[in-house]
Amino acid sequence: MWYGLAIFVIALILAILGYSGAGWEGAKNGLTWGLLIGIIGLPLVGFFISINVWSGYANRWGEVKYKEMLEGKPEDKKPEE
Repeated sequence: MWYGLAIFVIALILAILGYSGAGWEGAKNGLTWGLLIGIIGLPLVGFFISINVWSGYANRWGEVKYKEMLEGKPEDKKPEE
């Protein structure tokens, strides 16, 4: 739903800009460019956002595992007397 709304907004903005510059032919051209940008560009942006989010998760997970390797797991430690 959000993907479709984003494509619609991008196409609408470019169609309005095209209409203000060249009339109905410009609006048609802006609508075409908006659809192309939405169809090609948005999945690529989503891919890069996904990489950014998951790489942050992987960094945190790796940090926890490295700390476990150095210090051991908290439940394996003997209590101090």
